[in-house]
Amino acid sequence: MADKDYDSDQKLGSVNESTPQTSGCRKNPYTEVDSRAESYSLADEATTNSDFENSTLDFSNKPANCFAASDSSIDTLCERTKQLVNEINKSRIKDHKLMSNFKDTLILKVSEFSKKIEEGLFEIYSNENKLIEETLQELLNILDKIRCLESELKQTCSAMATVYKDMCTQPEV
Repeated sequence: MADKDYDSDQKLGSVNESTPQTSGCRKNPYTEVDSRAESYSLADEATTNSDFENSTLDFSNKPANCFAASDSSIDTLCERTKQLVNEINKSRIKDHKLMSNFKDTLILKVSEFSKKIEEGLFEIYSNENKLIEETLQELLNILDKIRCLESELKQTCSAMATVYKDMCTQPEV
């Protein structure tokens, strides 16, 4: 018995497609008409929907040249895109050449600048070498004088030692 009550509840809640719908406030999304106002079946609605879909999506009965304008515009866009890509590539090549020229010029300028610095350093070294050479020559002259004075001092010391010996060894008279 519980099965019969459950089956009858299902039948009440289910929709029979062969009987017209008269209850509920349901709108057809394509026609926006209240379904209570018109009585038609779900089968009619399905037929109407399929007719609508076919009429909006079926382009087979249109002439073939209706898409010619879009095809030509797509072709034009493709050609324009290719031209833009070619222009971009040409611009990149031009930029690469410009950078290469800039790099070469920069290398040349740096090389010239480093040569000038090197020449300046050699000039400074040359002047410093002259000063060092003069100072070393003076040092050598001073060392020669010191050697001569040392020799004279040794001679003087030797003479003094001889005089001292002579004074110490004299008999007393």
